[in-house]
Amino acid sequence: MAKLPKFGRTSPRSRSIFRWTLALTISALLAFILGWSSILTVKEISYTGTPQSYLSNLVAKQVTEIVPELRLGEPMARLNLPAISKGIASVPWIEKSSISRNWFTGKIKITLTTRIPVAAITSSDGQVKYLDATGFEFSEPQPFTGLAQVTLGSEAGDTRLAASKFIRMMPADLLAAMRSLFVAGPDQITMKSDIDGKALTINWGSFKNAAEIPAKVQVLRTLIAMPENAKISTVDLTNLRAPVVK
Repeated sequence: MAKLPKFGRTSPRSRSIFRWTLALTISALLAFILGWSSILTVKEISYTGTPQSYLSNLVAKQVTEIVPELRLGEPMARLNLPAISKGIASVPWIEKSSISRNWFTGKIKITLTTRIPVAAITSSDGQVKYLDATGFEFSEPQPFTGLAQVTLGSEAGDTRLAASKFIRMMPADLLAAMRSLFVAGPDQITMKSDIDGKALTINWGSFKNAAEIPAKVQVLRTLIAMPENAKISTVDLTNLRAPVVK
């Protein structure tokens, strides 16, 4: 008697083809959702860690000019976070940043650490720039006031660093009395001040031995307080153990 054909059964090869087809279909669907669909797109970009005045325009404007792909409506999967971080790092007044994305809410969160200026300088092209605590020179979209004005005799890194460190070591009252500061290099720092209503030029000498600065400050205060030095106009502290007044 002839055997009847068996329905409802598939061969192993057919099942394998079906599984591969299903996997490819799912992968294609996921790729479309991630890369082209409007389901997982950037819906919000927020910045934290900066002064409030920057949030609405300055930060967003500068960052999006440098990283144009960081915009609302962009598929989340297309965002190259390392490349975006590198672009943000090229903004001079941003010291560092971190970026994260939330796939479900579509929110991009960028946390910025801005550089804190310790002194203002006039660059060789006549622009006002700033030095941070590490001696890094940068420009700022928003001007700072009340900073020490410094003239650099060299654009070398050690000169900028000496200026920054010197400013940070100065007591507040001496900074307030300072009218100008010339840093020729780490070996020569000269300050013009108005202490107690009288003009005074102070030669601090070399900054290579920064540990001597607090002692030089004390020597300066002692010399100024002496009655016989009431009319001096110059104090040379190059040699801490043998200061000179004129």
